[in-house]
Amino acid sequence: MDGMMLEILREQKNKGKKKDNCFLFSKDYRKVVAEIDGKYFLNIYMIKVLNYLKTHKEQMIFAKEIELKNRIG
Repeated sequence: MDGMMLEILREQKNKGKKKDNCFLFSKDYRKVVAEIDGKYFLNIYMIKVLNYLKTHKEQMIFAKEIELKNRIG
């Protein structure tokens, strides 16, 4: 599911639906929810997508910090 969510969000970004650090409209998030529900029959909501993005962003920041520390010393 995570891979599919990232792929759908990437498609939305490539269509110009993402500016700066957020998507422009909640309908972009709803599209992610609808596609995941259609494929996996999960009962998820837009807040789940938002929480996933927040968690994913925090993990990426942490990974970059570790990488930087490993390069320095």
